[in-house]
Amino acid sequence: MLSMNCSYLLFFFICFSARTRICGASSSFLQEPIQVEIITVGNIYSNVSLSNLPYVAPGMIVALDQLRQTFAHRANFTHTLLYDKRYTSCPLFTDNVDFLVAEYFYTRRKTNSNMTVFIGVGCTERTAMGKLISGWNAFMTIGGTAETIFRNKTLYPNVVLAGNNAVKSMHNIYTKFFQRFLWTSVYILLDASATPVHLLLIQNFVSGLAAKGFRVKFANTNMGNPEKINLGGILRDMRISARVVVFLGHASDLRKFMLQVKRAQMTNGEYVYLAHEPFRHRSFYGNYTWKYGDKFDEEAQLAYQSVFLVTFPQDSSSNGRLVGLYETFTNISKHYFNFTYAPLETPNPFVTAAYEDVILFGHVLEETLNDPSRVVDLNDGSAFARRYWNRTFWLDTGPIEFDEVGERKQPLIIQQFQKGGVWPTTIMTLDASANEFVDVASISWVAPFPPPNEPPCGFLGANVICWKKDAYFTIVIASVMSVLLVLMLLLLLWARIWRRSLLQDVPKSFGWLDFQVQGDLIKPRPQQRMVDRYSRSDYR
Repeated sequence: MLSMNCSYLLFFFICFSARTRICGASSSFLQEPIQVEIITVGNIYSNVSLSNLPYVAPGMIVALDQLRQTFAHRANFTHTLLYDKRYTSCPLFTDNVDFLVAEYFYTRRKTNSNMTVFIGVGCTERTAMGKLISGWNAFMTIGGTAETIFRNKTLYPNVVLAGNNAVKSMHNIYTKFFQRFLWTSVYILLDASATPVHLLLIQNFVSGLAAKGFRVKFANTNMGNPEKINLGGILRDMRISARVVVFLGHASDLRKFMLQVKRAQMTNGEYVYLAHEPFRHRSFYGNYTWKYGDKFDEEAQLAYQSVFLVTFPQDSSSNGRLVGLYETFTNISKHYFNFTYAPLETPNPFVTAAYEDVILFGHVLEETLNDPSRVVDLNDGSAFARRYWNRTFWLDTGPIEFDEVGERKQPLIIQQFQKGGVWPTTIMTLDASANEFVDVASISWVAPFPPPNEPPCGFLGANVICWKKDAYFTIVIASVMSVLLVLMLLLLLWARIWRRSLLQDVPKSFGWLDFQVQGDLIKPRPQQRMVDRYSRSDYR
């Protein structure tokens, strides 16, 4: 059923209802069928974000059809898509989402529902509406890249982070990569072209690395308008700060940056550059390759040999279930939202996450209703969310694992632009729960070995082993002469003091003394004047 509410907020609802059966369920405290309302808040414009409703809603619609078959006549599901056409961008939607959600929750939602939940992906509005939903203690699942504040269960005990771009997993792979090569000094660049995923990553990236003992510096760039920044100053600061650089921005701006550092002779093996691609999507994130078909390709190819790419393993060709779902997703997008995928474009991981989030909700709902150990309060979103903690779910799309606060653990990969390759080669993988990398291919370093954390002469060239030979010997000779001079002065001072002590022990009137023995006493005889034996009187 398709309906439209033409109020001043221009709400648009797509509602699906069904009576379903819980397999083997026994529940005497709820009148069947139970009423469940799923609310999905989002932006209706497909060109704003890959996580907006024309992309992700079809995944949820398909999943709800599966829940109806599972629950049969025991539950009715109502799905409400909540948006406002006046809000044409993520920032504008974020500024107004709290009023949109509150107005619907208090005046328009299905008040006869046994359970009201919020399941969606979203753009940048999650925190703004999350505060309201947490106050209502309604269950909330976020299927996109979510802010790390939602890990705080004191503030958001009702929220589950089920997106497949988990910020904690991103931090984890960077940290482990740095530690593997003993890199502790990192320089992070946030470009003006950064996507919402990059902005979420940077929020806790700097502080998170610093808390683990890394020395981190941060700067903003604008490679699209280089005249607005002092890139030369940033490069000079990089030289004296780190040899590992993380660039967060669009693929085309990464290429511009790498051309600049190549011309500054900073791609000779002394530096390593990392870029972050949320997943491969040409129109939103660009082509992370050096080959653009212009006169700079040869120069860019040499520069990119120093680049590593952190990304999401998006090879779904081996997952027959996903391949089968993709056609259904695209057909629903075209039929209900008048949105057509571009040629060669496939549903992105946000769509897959939206589908999986509804399926996960059905698993936990069935488990909750079948639990004979306690009376279930379906309106207790916090208790419902705790059922996701520290466990693994096995879906038709594969296993999904959650950590101790209900955040999905995400597998990620590291790729490298190796010599001769247009596209990066996967060299390492890090599974969701893995503590160590799995090496897929050998790393091709520009130099015969990975760059050290700090150059041999130090960032400022102050290490004495790197001083010039002549200057070094001059300093050594001067130091030796100074030591010898001090020793000589000390020797002269000691000699003077010793001579003075000897003179103090000698009698003031010096003469010959003749001693005679008288009893037990020895007394000096009276001193006689000595006469020269060769005096003149002897020859008279």
